[in-house]
Amino acid sequence: MHTRDIRLLTMFLFTSAVFAQSAPERVFHFKAADTAQDVQEIATVIRNIGGLRELSIDDTQKTLTIHGTAGELAFADWLFNDLDDSEASSQSSNNEYRMSVASDDVVHVFHLTNAATVQQVQEIATSVRSIAEIRRLFTYNASKTIVARGSAGQIALAGWLVSQADKPPVGQGIAQSQNSAASEYKYAADGDDVVKVLYLTNTQTVEAFQELAVLIRSITQIRRAFTYNAPRVLMVRGTAEQTALATWLSNELDKTGQHDPGSPVHEYKMSASTDDVVRVFYLPPTDTIAAFQGIVTDVRKTTNIRTAYTYNGPRAWAVRGTTNEIAWADQLIRAQKK
Repeated sequence: MHTRDIRLLTMFLFTSAVFAQSAPERVFHFKAADTAQDVQEIATVIRNIGGLRELSIDDTQKTLTIHGTAGELAFADWLFNDLDDSEASSQSSNNEYRMSVASDDVVHVFHLTNAATVQQVQEIATSVRSIAEIRRLFTYNASKTIVARGSAGQIALAGWLVSQADKPPVGQGIAQSQNSAASEYKYAADGDDVVKVLYLTNTQTVEAFQELAVLIRSITQIRRAFTYNAPRVLMVRGTAEQTALATWLSNELDKTGQHDPGSPVHEYKMSASTDDVVRVFYLPPTDTIAAFQGIVTDVRKTTNIRTAYTYNGPRAWAVRGTTNEIAWADQLIRAQKK
């Protein structure tokens, strides 16, 4: 290490030590946190959400000591009291903290009510973090809590997503309507940045749910799409055109009962100005999934259609291409039915 680097490191360590000694100190005593992991999780959330540098934990005394400015300690006090509270509720009027009156910097605590496992908490958190593009979002698993810090717009979207996603598992609650106006959130003023929550509640298994989610994400070409398995929730963010197609596909494919291959054409035209068509074909029932996949593979190779995905349960094939490509695929599939 060069002499200059050594001097800089020494200066940093000295400054940190001076800061720790001179900065105000607050000792927090855990009451509700039962385990060392709970204590560690709360400390991690407070450190990362608040951007705090000087924290220490005493496991034997169950204390958290923080050095910081008066503002940092005030924030830490608010968040600690919320997290280390077995009675904390999403109904509380004190779930939000504005970091500064002059800045668009907000912290919100979301207490989940229907997530039953750590995995479910993490699935919701991942979806909210990614869809709302919130960099600082952390979880406290013991109380099924999500803490997010971002702009007022990001926090508002996060709150809406949590309210839409935190539902009972399939079979334990009232199924949500896929066409509900409440399941759409326009994030941009011009209306072309839309978040949509789709409830694929007729999928019988997680595997079928994931299969249908992949189909919708791929056919719509939506980059931001995330799933929450228990209530069969698919959260997507894209243009108004993309999310409208996603809604159509979910309504078209997430149905109960056997589909009639001879029923009317299931087609969606993307816009009047382009030759871009989406079609869902329902093939005749086959004894095996392999037989169904074989028919689809043959048709796809012949037509050279690139954007096409299968949904095995109802023997459905979703295709996106030109009018001529769709018509050619239709002729080949009709030939299979004879």
